[in-house]
Amino acid sequence: MIVMATLTAGLGAPAFAQSSSPAKDLPCAGPGLTPPAAANAHVMHEGDYPLLSMILGEQGVTVLKFLIKSDGTVTDAGIDKSSGSMRLDDTAKEVATERWLYKPATADGKPVACPWKVQVVWKMSRPDGAAPGSISSLKIEMSPEDYPPDARARGEEGIAVLLAAVGNDGSLQMVAVVRSSGFADLDAASMALLATKIKSLNPQPPPQTLIIVNMVWSLKPK
Repeated sequence: MIVMATLTAGLGAPAFAQSSSPAKDLPCAGPGLTPPAAANAHVMHEGDYPLLSMILGEQGVTVLKFLIKSDGTVTDAGIDKSSGSMRLDDTAKEVATERWLYKPATADGKPVACPWKVQVVWKMSRPDGAAPGSISSLKIEMSPEDYPPDARARGEEGIAVLLAAVGNDGSLQMVAVVRSSGFADLDAASMALLATKIKSLNPQPPPQTLIIVNMVWSLKPK
């Protein structure tokens, strides 16, 4: 069987899963056999899209093959057809193995293991027509009051470069440090304060965008 799970990244709508008819080359269909069925939501979430894949605008279709055990869990996941991105393929395998559950196939009413296939469609979309993976940038000057007390006492200065995804509702869906300021406490403070700093901007970053944020930490008088 090919089950389709469509994912639109943190720049778009949530994923969904949809079942299709059993594939002819799989042994879990025939007289006396009942094929497996999804027992929980087989979806990808916005945070599942690999960060580097979002930056690079990677999209594609991963066809997974795996074994549904007689208890309904997934094991032995492999790639039947690659999306063209190892990151997307590996994430699809990880999600299927760790999160997906099935009502197992049955033979004459008894649960049996069954090989299965799933198609995962990785797609990013932007309602404004901008290309997936496009990134804007901004610079935020941190004030002395933003400083962690110990960092200020030590005179730490630097620029923490963060990557953030702005969701449909304007909130930050994820934040990652892509270049350190050179100080772990300034990096941590940048992560903690970014959402507040973004909310104070006018105009606000548009929904469904990726932004590079340069958080500038300086104790020099402005």
